[in-house]
Amino acid sequence: MIRQPRFSEAAAIAAIQVDGLRDTYGHLLPAEFSGDAALRRRSAMWTKILGGETIPDRLFVAESSSRIQGFAFVGSSLEARPARELCLHMIYVRSEQHGTGIGQALLEAAGREDPLQLWMAKDNPRAYAFYRRNGFVFEGTERVDSAADDLEEIQLVR
Repeated sequence: MIRQPRFSEAAAIAAIQVDGLRDTYGHLLPAEFSGDAALRRRSAMWTKILGGETIPDRLFVAESSSRIQGFAFVGSSLEARPARELCLHMIYVRSEQHGTGIGQALLEAAGREDPLQLWMAKDNPRAYAFYRRNGFVFEGTERVDSAADDLEEIQLVR
C-alpha cells in the first residue's frame, strides 16, 4: 500500500534512509553517514517534518506486512536555476525489497508523470538503471557534494 506517512513512523523512515545510505553508499561514504549518530539526526529530521503543520504532499511510504518498506519524496528543486522545477529528493527501499516493484510504485506516486530532476551518486549502477527505465537521462551535469564527504554526483532529468 502506498500512502502518506504518519508522525509515528518517523523512526522507521529514518532507519530505512540510514540503512539505504549504508547499503548503497557504504563503499563511497564514511561510517558517520550510517551509524547511530546518523540515525539520531535522521530521526530528528523526520520527526520535525512529520510533526509539522502539513506533511509534504509528495511524500509517500510503501507499507507491506504492516511494515514500512520504503519511502519517496518529491519537492521543489533547490538550485537557483534548476533543470526542472520538481526534484526527486529521496527514494529509499529496504534492500531485501529491491526488485519487488516497491521502488517503482513509490516513484509513480511521488513523481507522477511530471518532469523531474534528481541527483545521484555517480557510482551507483543499480539506481542509474532504475532511473533510465523510468525515462531519466544524464545530460552531462555533475557536481561534488561537500556535505556528503565530496561525493561525486550526476544529475538526471526527465
